[in-house]
Amino acid sequence: ITSVATSLGALSASSSAVQMARDDQPTEAYTVSDAEAVGACASLLDDHRVLVEPACGAALALAYSPRQREALRRFETVVVVVCGGG
Repeated sequence: ITSVATSLGALSASSSAVQMARDDQPTEAYTVSDAEAVGACASLLDDHRVLVEPACGAALALAYSPRQREALRRFETVVVVVCGGG
């Protein structure tokens, strides 16, 4: 993996994660840049005083990056899970 979000480079997904993506919730994939992921980490730190790794920033980038934000406009409610893998 060439991204700063190295923990996103899993070789496979757990069966429970795949099952949830298939059955429980609508799931869409987006690609964000390293700069957007790291920028989202900085924004979360500024807004909430919580420091997260770039892999988490990749999810947050859809909310924080002006280029990506359009992907969320059609939803009434958006939940971003902020967690660590460590």
